[in-house]
Amino acid sequence: MALLVGRIIIGALLALAGWMKVSDIASTIGFFAQIGFPAFLAYFVAYAELIAGIFVVLGLWTRKSSMLLAIIMIVAVWVTRAGGPQMFGYPLALFAGCLILSAVGSGMFAFKP
Repeated sequence: MALLVGRIIIGALLALAGWMKVSDIASTIGFFAQIGFPAFLAYFVAYAELIAGIFVVLGLWTRKSSMLLAIIMIVAVWVTRAGGPQMFGYPLALFAGCLILSAVGSGMFAFKP
């Protein structure tokens, strides 16, 4: 049950973050440009967080989705590192959760393709 609860929370948080990026993609592109990333990465990250987050909640392709999200979160940690633990703590916690999910999978309460 703990794996199910953790998977739902991590997936939902990332899907929500992706939805916020997708729903205001112009601001997302502007932020990515401000930190030196090209616009196509803004689209990629926004849709990857949204879709992979939903997959994690459902337990579909959890290992692959979580590994993709872990890579995105480690970049987020790197980008926010100068702001101290208050800034990089959230993406670091999500990175840890995604890394764990990529190692253990979705558990028994998941949709299996």
